[in-house]
Amino acid sequence: MKSITLLLSFIAVFTSCTADRESKTAQSPALIAKSDTTSLAQIVRGIDAAANELALETGAVEAIGSILAEDVIYIAEGRRPIQGRENLMQAMLDTWAEEYNLQRTPIYIEVASAGDMAYVSGEWELFHISDPTRTPVSFGNYLDIYKNFGGNDWKITFGMGNKYDPKSQIEMYRLLNGKREKGRVKE
Repeated sequence: MKSITLLLSFIAVFTSCTADRESKTAQSPALIAKSDTTSLAQIVRGIDAAANELALETGAVEAIGSILAEDVIYIAEGRRPIQGRENLMQAMLDTWAEEYNLQRTPIYIEVASAGDMAYVSGEWELFHISDPTRTPVSFGNYLDIYKNFGGNDWKITFGMGNKYDPKSQIEMYRLLNGKREKGRVKE
């Protein structure tokens, strides 16, 4: 009888400790399994893809603006850092929004194990809105840092990009276009 009581006490203590640990794991963003970071990377990739689709419908400024945090900081090649969503959207309007559209292709996405931040690096292409072939007039690379503001609300808090010289690189792009893999993402 004493051994049964001891066994039941042990089971009760063990299960309460396990339940407590599971409850803390579910509440703590710092303890996210690798499979969860993979699914979060897919969510971030989907947000980028949705912005590309929106850009084709409404233009790049509104589309990119939809994935920017209010206090975003962006560093563009040859320019001073731009701080704030509205300032960045105005800079895009001033630069190219009336005649051009922007498409971004994420190449690499990594989500922090805490599940609260992600970085995305990839390629961007700028093309004339009226060009049905979407031949790029300029292109380059970008690096964005996303922050999760809760649930699936991911926004870019920091970004930077560079561009290639379109005159020397457009021909190289055309030569490699059939051989390069667009949209490959390491998760």
